[in-house]
Amino acid sequence: MNNQKHALVQMAQTLVESYHSETAEYLKHRLETDQKMAELSQTILDQEKDSAYGLAKIQELEETLSLKNRTLSEYEEMIRGLEDKLKEKLETESAEQESSDKFNMLRIQAKEITEKDREIERLNKLVNLLRDKQKAHKDTPRPTHDVSGGWSPTRKNAPFQKQVVPAEPVEDTKDVEEQSEVIEAIVSQVSEEISDTEEPVLVEKPGEEVTEEVVKEEEKEEEQEEAKEVAEIFVYRKKEYYTIKGDPDKVVYRVLEGDLKGERLGTWYENTSGKRKGKRSVTLDK
Repeated sequence: MNNQKHALVQMAQTLVESYHSETAEYLKHRLETDQKMAELSQTILDQEKDSAYGLAKIQELEETLSLKNRTLSEYEEMIRGLEDKLKEKLETESAEQESSDKFNMLRIQAKEITEKDREIERLNKLVNLLRDKQKAHKDTPRPTHDVSGGWSPTRKNAPFQKQVVPAEPVEDTKDVEEQSEVIEAIVSQVSEEISDTEEPVLVEKPGEEVTEEVVKEEEKEEEQEEAKEVAEIFVYRKKEYYTIKGDPDKVVYRVLEGDLKGERLGTWYENTSGKRKGKRSVTLDK
């Protein structure tokens, strides 16, 4: 009995030791598992933080990119506006320079024509003077001298007259005619030079001055007669468009080589609000 009792006690003790050992192993394993779970949770938290930081960085970069795009668009509009202003300024300066050159040319030609007219008038007066002098020599009656010895009843009533050579020297008729022919040739040559003038000039009449106002009025009338269609080329979105100044329909055309008008593309309108206020925009035909 004692041996059986001792065996039972020993078996019970073995079971208790095994239970404690298993419990210790379980606790140890659970502790390790909890530590791993804690490490994994920390890793997850770190990754979430990194992900949130990355998303915030991406959003910030997107906002920066959007701002730079808006700034770039504004700069492009400013550049286009400056290009339009520069082009208009160059066209205005070119037109003013052309007008000034044309006015100076007209004034010079008017002065030359006036001088030629005065020279023609002087030569005509000289020709007329020579002709009058030649005619006067032909029409002047020759002086007579009575050599009949007086009047007598037995003679005819008209006394005999004999031509006497005048005492004054008479110019040679041939020389006068040659001078007249030379002067007429000079007058004809000057008249041909005036008629060969290609561009219309202002001729100053005797006693009348060619003023700047008269020249400008003549120039304005010529421009109104010649310039029936004035072309304008403007830039919209880095592309040039051709339109006609004063066109009520505001039609735009394609710009061909040499700034010539191509086919119709659409119409243009002037912005009344926004950043492009006062600038032109184009609506293309469908």
